[in-house]
Parts: sequence; C-alpha cells; structure tokens
Amino acid sequence: MKKYQPSLDRRLTEEDFKNLFLKEFANLKNYAHSIVKENETSSDIVQEAFLALWENREKFENERNPKPYLITIIR
Repeated sequence: MKKYQPSLDRRLTEEDFKNLFLKEFANLKNYAHSIVKENETSSDIVQEAFLALWENREKFENERNPKPYLITIIR
C-alpha cells in the first residue's frame, strides 16, 4: 500500500483517494463506532463520508489533508 500523499498539483486524484481510503478507513470506522456503537452502521457512515469527499473533491484543491473533513462528516 502506497502512503497517502497529495499529488503535487494538490488535487485529490483517484489514486490519492484510494490511498487515503486504504490508510484511514479502519481508524475512521473505529471513531464512528465509538459514536454509534454498531459495526455495520459505522462502516456505512465512513463509506458515506468518503463518498461525500469524492463528490466534493474540487473543494480540496488547496487542502493537504482532507481527514478533518471526513471526521466532521462522521460526527
């Protein structure tokens, strides 16, 4: 697995997104689980957060780390 690093043009590319998903999914799922206490629901919440990130990726052209956005959605 390649370490997540934003591309040089600072756009969230498909490869960046994939690497971020692979790196952060388990941690974000644990965070969601600490809130909702249901395993399947926490997975769904994190998947929805990543979907929202992908659909709004143009907003992150100058962001180096979209993780705070994901955490906000999960809350």
